[in-house]
Amino acid sequence: MSSWGAIGVPQRRWVLRRDGNRCQHFSFLGRWVQCTVRRDLHVHHILPQRHMTTHVRHIDPHRPNNLITLCKFHHNGKNGVHPDMHRALQNYRKGDKASFEDTMKGRNVLVQSGEIYWNTKFDWQYTRRAKKLTASYSKKYPYPRKRRRPGWKKPRK
Repeated sequence: MSSWGAIGVPQRRWVLRRDGNRCQHFSFLGRWVQCTVRRDLHVHHILPQRHMTTHVRHIDPHRPNNLITLCKFHHNGKNGVHPDMHRALQNYRKGDKASFEDTMKGRNVLVQSGEIYWNTKFDWQYTRRAKKLTASYSKKYPYPRKRRRPGWKKPRK
């Protein structure tokens, strides 16, 4: 397999190593506590690729400051970044075999109208964390380059 979703395998491995192969979600329980999950990890676009390629074309959605490691619960769980995926899974289990396709079509409609389809509650936390981890990790281990996707243009200076 040459890629994992929209992120290439080398980029995915780099982000997982940068994040210590651990979910980077923190909860406030009297003090900040990091999620302890180290299995079923997803590399998440903080600002989704689908949104960025439509509305923020001058910024590469795969830059390391826009990527963070999350466990499947914090990524696609009921209270995660993409609760629509949790609902799609529940509907799929009830027999709606088109639930995931319908969810993606719904996202496309929202993106085209400029609406946000993800839970933005933790975007500030994930962005700060990704920037901090990238600043220290990239000094020793440069982020692997990926071929640019068709249609993406480097901004003019």
